[in-house]
Amino acid sequence: MAEDCSLGTALSQTPSPDSAHQGHCHLTHQADLQCGRISVVKMWSWVFPVAVLLSSVHQAEAQGRCNNVGAADIVFLIDGSSSIGRANFLQVKGFMAGIVKPFASSVGQSGIRFGAVQYSDTSRVEFTFTTYLNGTELVSAVENLNYKGGNTRTGAGLKFVADNFFNPTSIRNVSKVCILITDGKSQDNVRDPAQKLRSLGVEMFAVGIKSADQTELALIATPPQRDYTFFVGDFKLLNTLLSLVGPRVCSSSGGVYASDEAFSGPSNLQFSSQTSDSLRIRWTPAGGPVSGYVVQYTPLSGLGQPITAELHQETVSAGQRSFVAKELKSGTDYLVTIITQYPNSVGEPVFAKARTSEYTERVGQRENGREGVGEMR
Repeated sequence: MAEDCSLGTALSQTPSPDSAHQGHCHLTHQADLQCGRISVVKMWSWVFPVAVLLSSVHQAEAQGRCNNVGAADIVFLIDGSSSIGRANFLQVKGFMAGIVKPFASSVGQSGIRFGAVQYSDTSRVEFTFTTYLNGTELVSAVENLNYKGGNTRTGAGLKFVADNFFNPTSIRNVSKVCILITDGKSQDNVRDPAQKLRSLGVEMFAVGIKSADQTELALIATPPQRDYTFFVGDFKLLNTLLSLVGPRVCSSSGGVYASDEAFSGPSNLQFSSQTSDSLRIRWTPAGGPVSGYVVQYTPLSGLGQPITAELHQETVSAGQRSFVAKELKSGTDYLVTIITQYPNSVGEPVFAKARTSEYTERVGQRENGREGVGEMR
């Protein structure tokens, strides 16, 4: 039996911490979520089907504004270790700029203030809350940060931010946010300094890339971790998280995020037939100038975890409304995700779980002779 749930309609809605279906692609634990009478799968960092292996999709740009925001202090804590490299550090800077731009008109001494710390063996202040009080100058400063290099001492970086940016003797009585961006596991303890920041009222976002330890990210992030933890498997996909992280940071800062482009994603994902080695998938088309769809289907382990080594991905045309996934395992649960491609971004996905039927000799005889993977209708 198929299980289906669409993840929302527009990023212009303010993300709700209590809702997992308003455009959030970052659920970080294994459970079942009831969407009406339909159950869907939450995965440990289910951003996986949206971004981790979505190599053929254009990166999504942060197109929007953070409106009605008063005052907030936001710090980037950037991993500058040697595993990142100069080329990938450009991607990190682009992501940071994408977070800053929706706030650009609100940057000021009594409004939104940004700071940045880059860490490796030691921590280096890139700019303080009072260095750049103009949105245009701030974006330019972010785009011109110099790469550091070294080891990965995330715990020391967290402590540095707590001591130098959110010291109780000097902080404002405003919303406080820290955004960690890292690509690896820390070489020191992160639990205590992360707890200290949270105890100071700082909302902790943890953005992991490639080899980042997802358990460690959850340890750092503000509860509920599913709303504050994000992960992609490649630096080239980092900007796909902007449409998720940006609205959440805006909300944490007291604002309301308004997207410049808000199209309804694909919906009504259904399975019209299931055999021992195939699933026929159908969906209702997305709104807006669709350029195509990405269809991903991945077997799930007995614990419901995606077996990423066996992920299959196909890109189909904008006019496509169905797809047949073949050469599947019998008696196996599959997570199927449909992602809309636009000319300069990706849209909100729809995902569902379905199970292939058990294989028997009679079933095998009846199904014998079908063609290979990826037949489309």
